[in-house]
Amino acid sequence: NVSINMMRTTTECCKCDMSLWQTINRGDIDHLAVDISRTHIFGFVSTHGQSCNITHNFGQHGLYHWNADISCQPVKVLFPPDNPYTPVYVVYGIFQIYILAAIFWKVAKQFGVTEKLLESLKTGKGKDTQSEVSETATTATTTQTSRTDSDFPVFQVMAIQVFRGLTIVGIIIFHGESSRYWFLKQSFWNGIMPADFMFPWFLWSMGAVMYQKYRTSLLLGARRLSVCFDVLLRSYQYIIFGFFLNTFENNNLSRARFPGEMQRYGFVHLVMFILEMCFMKKNVEVGSIYKPRDLQDCWPQGGFTLVCLVLHLLITYLLPVPDCPTGYTGPGGFHLYSRHFNCTGGAARYIDVMVFGEDHIFQNPSCTKIYKCLSFDPEGLLGTLNVFLTVYSG
Repeated sequence: NVSINMMRTTTECCKCDMSLWQTINRGDIDHLAVDISRTHIFGFVSTHGQSCNITHNFGQHGLYHWNADISCQPVKVLFPPDNPYTPVYVVYGIFQIYILAAIFWKVAKQFGVTEKLLESLKTGKGKDTQSEVSETATTATTTQTSRTDSDFPVFQVMAIQVFRGLTIVGIIIFHGESSRYWFLKQSFWNGIMPADFMFPWFLWSMGAVMYQKYRTSLLLGARRLSVCFDVLLRSYQYIIFGFFLNTFENNNLSRARFPGEMQRYGFVHLVMFILEMCFMKKNVEVGSIYKPRDLQDCWPQGGFTLVCLVLHLLITYLLPVPDCPTGYTGPGGFHLYSRHFNCTGGAARYIDVMVFGEDHIFQNPSCTKIYKCLSFDPEGLLGTLNVFLTVYSG
């Protein structure tokens, strides 16, 4: 009687040994389910030392057969899988049609075609509107060229508002049900995915918008103390709202998660804009490329951001972590062939555990599915030092 141990890992797992999947006796037929969002590396090791490894990318609702013997035959497809991207193609097509229709409608409205068309449909007359359209086009061109330079700051702020709105839409998409697609997920640890850009972009845009808001308040005669109170109130709202979100599904305060995205933004918002209120000048003189006056006026804020960045690097790579190599920033678990299993995040997790406690940080990070890593909070204290630079750049 010969039994084999089915082993598996994924291509996303960097330098990982294969883990036990299933033990099968000779002649048995077992049905195993796999996650189609990742490419699997699987195989077997028999009691006699025979082994075989195969890499295969499975599809949705597909039925496959693999004969685990020494011949190491490839996987056979018994029932072809479905195309999981059909809904994506449909939504993308509808979106493209909407964009083209919106562009066409805006151009037609700009040249007065829509008004004349609606008027002709109402009156039932088929007048030739070509001459009138040309006159309207001339008027529209004249109106566009008459735009003054004072309008451009308004358009710049509007562009930032649009960018912020798009990032919010992206956060909803990447954190909703649609994030089951692999290309909408966040990276497990190494690399970067589109979803990883959403929150930094949101922080950058919010930094730009809040800077314009508070500067405008000072220009309108508001006292710095009242603006600081507004900053404090807004930061408090972000932190409290983020904590409520963390306890929405788990109201056990003994295991409630303290860090979070909203808490991080509230803290960074408080520190950066209190600092801005202390050093911000009401009027910024615009200099040349060789004498950037706006940067000269903001050197205290920039110096604080640079100190935070250097401090982040020093703590990350020089802080000793018990039973872990100094400077380790990997996911731990199966990474590096399980040599540093309990070293998830290195100094970042160590600081969070010492400050908040292990029960009050994120318990199910994305690296758990691949590396079987420990609890780790991506919005921890050490990573907040980098966020100061993101908000300041906005």
